[in-house]
Amino acid sequence: MAVVNGATWRAWVSPLVAITFLAVSGTGIFMLSHVRGGNVRGLHESAGILFALSGLVHLALNWRAFTACFRRRTALVTVAVATAACLIVLLVPGHESASERDHSGRGFRQGVSAGEFHP
Repeated sequence: MAVVNGATWRAWVSPLVAITFLAVSGTGIFMLSHVRGGNVRGLHESAGILFALSGLVHLALNWRAFTACFRRRTALVTVAVATAACLIVLLVPGHESASERDHSGRGFRQGVSAGEFHP
């Protein structure tokens, strides 16, 4: 197989990133809205993996432009604010979603093992 140059990679990676972004975003909104039907979760997970992989290839192909933006103070402030927001969401205790509870209503975090069943 011939080596593909950067321009050829960009020709298929950029649209793939855009399409998988739309799929992950759309299915994420469906899941947040508790829309059921079809295989929304499966599509979300599969598109998410493809989105992450194609995003990494896209980042590698555009590394010089990516690092150039961090020479500006605005970009550094944006990264700091986004990182702080993510840490707050991850570290602040919240309620468990329905998917994190078993059928008895007890949360998995409260000691219910995956193989345990209590009718």
